[in-house]
Amino acid sequence: MDHLIAIKKLRTRIFIRGALVTVGTFVLNTLGVWLSLYSIIWWYDMPMHFFGGLFTALLVIWFLIHYKKFVNLSLIKTCIIVLLITLIIGVVWEGYEFIFAIIGSQKYIILDSTSDLCFDLAGAIQALFIYFRHKRALSV
Repeated sequence: MDHLIAIKKLRTRIFIRGALVTVGTFVLNTLGVWLSLYSIIWWYDMPMHFFGGLFTALLVIWFLIHYKKFVNLSLIKTCIIVLLITLIIGVVWEGYEFIFAIIGSQKYIILDSTSDLCFDLAGAIQALFIYFRHKRALSV
């Protein structure tokens, strides 16, 4: 298979997985807000952060596949880049939550933010497994 065609197929597969995760996360978040599941089920935000990290990392991978050098990077370098970008986005999100907790005079718990970032990274690791599985299947 031509290398450029394989890369295009890889981007398409990553995009489809990212779109499915996005729709699923949207549905779960909407249900969580409408049914107050975030208040009722104490762990409800954990899978949401996992899916958020999964979506974010798939989006990062999809964007970076456009650059041929990314596809040719070693496993370690690819993992570091994707995990670092996902972590930065997660930290920005937690900063957003922190600011709105202060504005809303709500209690802010650092342990919750730490847990959220861990679940973001767990989702990113899953995205890397998806990427490498499809990369190997297409022999890119």
